[in-house]
Amino acid sequence: MKTRWPRVCLAGAPRVPLPWPRIAALALALLIPAAPLRAGAPTEPPPRTWSFQRSLFADLWFGALATLGFDGSAEQPLYAPGFAERIRKHKARLRLLPTPLDRDAASLGTLLADDAAFEVLHFVPLYVDATNPNDGLDALEALCRPQQPPSSLGLMALASVLSSRDQREVLCRLVSDVREEWRVLDAFYEGLLGVGASAVLEDTWTSTYAGPLAEHLQTWGVSGGRAVVSPALGVEGRFFAGRPDDATDTRVMVGAPAAPGGEALGEALGALVRELCFPAVRAAFATLELEFTDRAVASRESDAAATRCGESLLARHLPAGLEDYRRRFGLDADSHTRSQKGGLEERIDATIERLSATR
Repeated sequence: MKTRWPRVCLAGAPRVPLPWPRIAALALALLIPAAPLRAGAPTEPPPRTWSFQRSLFADLWFGALATLGFDGSAEQPLYAPGFAERIRKHKARLRLLPTPLDRDAASLGTLLADDAAFEVLHFVPLYVDATNPNDGLDALEALCRPQQPPSSLGLMALASVLSSRDQREVLCRLVSDVREEWRVLDAFYEGLLGVGASAVLEDTWTSTYAGPLAEHLQTWGVSGGRAVVSPALGVEGRFFAGRPDDATDTRVMVGAPAAPGGEALGEALGALVRELCFPAVRAAFATLELEFTDRAVASRESDAAATRCGESLLARHLPAGLEDYRRRFGLDADSHTRSQKGGLEERIDATIERLSATR
């Protein structure tokens, strides 16, 4: 039986199936992306419009999914390799094994993998706007009480995807297990990210990246927002376009080491550059009226296009960031020339360039 993947209606574009789960993140938010701003030609870095922050709730939630081995369908890892093992070793050292999440890992992991709707769980920290784990879990727990309507747009989005009684029961079982993880692992998660790490990333982005990339950021309406850095995340980040009436409401989540500096700093900021290519990729897919019946193929094409877009941006505007970017995504120095002539990759890349130049 052919699976019907979610359709997302973009402003001014035909209705086309777009890659799940990343592109569907916008649909779940029930929002249409903001109209891109007119490109300018600033001679100095724009005001500090991207803020970098830490979210214990995101770290905890992503760590729980990593523990379950629920890694989605993306080609690149959604969670940092070895992170689940790091959690397991910490539990073993404190003689905490097995926790409820460990005992439920096999059964919960199977339930999540068997229902594509649960892919939305990889985006929960985008829709539940909380940094404190108890606040985030309390918000999710409200979905366990059907008589109580969702209290926010994000929860409404989650409720619309996980709408059946069985799905809610699985979600609530997971939330209960994650709450116990926080009770026994609060010190572990609180010590994950070094003091001042977010500030270092923010300062470097503002002083080094924002100015050279300003034209792209303004053209595609991603000149500001919030970037959450989490050591739990792998190469694949998370992107959310936010409110259409607020150009700074965009939210992005990327992986970061405990103490960013040197190569690690450049790799983390390169990951943000790639995430900020997804609005352009979405527009190119819609313009080309691309349709995919296979979710994995759609996701792979979208992710690869964003990776090429980020590399191309840095090659043109910030060559000093290329080496770290290529290391982050496993590229070699000739990777940006490898799009097959006349093939789908070249058509997507050419469409992104054309749209960027005409907006």
